[in-house]
Formats: sequence, C-alpha cells, structure tokens
Amino acid sequence: MSVKPPGPQPSQAQPKRGYEVGYGRPPVATRFRAGGVGNPKGRPKRAKTVGQIIQDAMLTTVKIEVNGKPKTMTAQEVIIRNLVASAARGDHRAIQALFGLKARYQDSAETTLVPTDLDASDRRIIEEYLDKVGASGSDDPPRSPTSETDQDPEQNTRADGDASPKAHKE
Repeated sequence: MSVKPPGPQPSQAQPKRGYEVGYGRPPVATRFRAGGVGNPKGRPKRAKTVGQIIQDAMLTTVKIEVNGKPKTMTAQEVIIRNLVASAARGDHRAIQALFGLKARYQDSAETTLVPTDLDASDRRIIEEYLDKVGASGSDDPPRSPTSETDQDPEQNTRADGDASPKAHKE
C-alpha cells in the first residue's frame, strides 16, 4: 500500500483561476483557519464603577438565622432588617434613617399609579374589573380611574372663567 504525501491544507490551497484578491477577498494563504478568530482573547472587560461594585455586594446572598431557622436573603435585606431592629430598640439615628428611607421610597414612581397617565384601553380594563368587583357583593359603588381633568374642559370651567383642574377641589 502506498502512502500519499500530505497535500496542502484546504486553507492554504492554491487559489482557483479567476480569484481576485481585493476588499473582502484576502489571499488564500493568509485567511484565518477554520474555527479560528482574529481576536481570540476578545474585547477587554470594562472596569466596574464604585456604584456597580456596591450594587453587586448588596445583592449577594447570605445565610442568616431568623427565629431559630436558617434563611437566605440578600445583604441589602439584612441591612434593612438590622436598621428596623435598631430603630425598634430606640436608636434615634436609626429611626431617622428608617423614616427617611420610607419617605423616599414608599411612593416612588415605580409603585404608584396615576390615573391620568393611563391609556384609554387600560382605563377600560380597570373599569371592567371595578364593575365586576362591585357586582360581586361590595356595597361600595365601583370607582372610575378617570379624573376630572379627563372630562370635557368646558365642564371644568368655573363661573369666573378659571379652567384649572385645581379650581374644583376647594
């Protein structure tokens, strides 16, 4: 049995006739090998900011014991629980910090819903839900999420010509 000498690699094969080297058509001998890339290490990662480092640290999970039972929660939750416990013990600085946090984050834009910001389709869905809840035995009439400012502007005009929506809330 005769053994053939190894021929040229497919990536280093002789170019076919009529192959022109140019933009987007490198010479066959200088092409990347199959499966290879031009930047094997990739783009270097960007350095984290101090805020990102703190955020990552606050979101790490830790195991603590609550009422004699082990519980897993984030470091942020543990810190807030400790702040509440300190405030409950009478620490005035903890009380001030806790009420400051509560005032700042309790009614954030992410947790409150302003009826005037709703689309008509969203209002319709809420009205249907309130009608359904009202029909299920509630003594209170269903409330509409629409406000006075959503009605006809002429109806919001006072006798003196003031058309501000606050004029009706005297």
